[in-house]
Amino acid sequence: MTEQLHGRWKNRVIPIVLFLIFLLPVLGSWIMAFYTDFMRDKSGTLQHGILIDPPQMLENVKLTDSAQGEQIWLHGRWTMLAITQGECEKNCQENLYRMRQIRLAMGKEMHRIQRVILLQDMNLQNSIEDILKNYPGQLVLTQDDIDDAFKSYIFSQNKINNNAIFLIDPLGYLMMCYPPDTDPGGIIKDMKRLLKISRIG
Repeated sequence: MTEQLHGRWKNRVIPIVLFLIFLLPVLGSWIMAFYTDFMRDKSGTLQHGILIDPPQMLENVKLTDSAQGEQIWLHGRWTMLAITQGECEKNCQENLYRMRQIRLAMGKEMHRIQRVILLQDMNLQNSIEDILKNYPGQLVLTQDDIDDAFKSYIFSQNKINNNAIFLIDPLGYLMMCYPPDTDPGGIIKDMKRLLKISRIG
């Protein structure tokens, strides 16, 4: 009887230990990002972008890389998300370019970052094809791919910060918003710090 209890206890402890090993780096990242002076200047304000407080959990949806014919999950990597309303014109094109350059600036860590554009109109097929041709590796998300809560929150934020770039962590939390006038160099600094302190994604 004692041996059976010991075996059951051991079987329960192992998964708990493994879970804690995974959780510790995540907790460390959150503590540094939200409860220390990480990414803050001496005045106590964010150096770059707007912190979303509290962070919003987004569902784990599939992204489409039409150029490669692959589907990839939203969770699991750091994600830069831009939203396009109608044709992908000047501001949309600038966001696509900025996201590509920011990712390239990460060097050997760039595989931990994915670039996503959320399309509100899938009838713009020619525009979509041009985007994928000019920006290889660009992932696409449509309104049909997301639930109402995701849609309502992200679109309400976009009304406030039109043409912004959003940052989603590998666990699926929407955590930062970078307005269109944000210096790309500042986003690069933030991303490098996040990748350095976090081993997730």
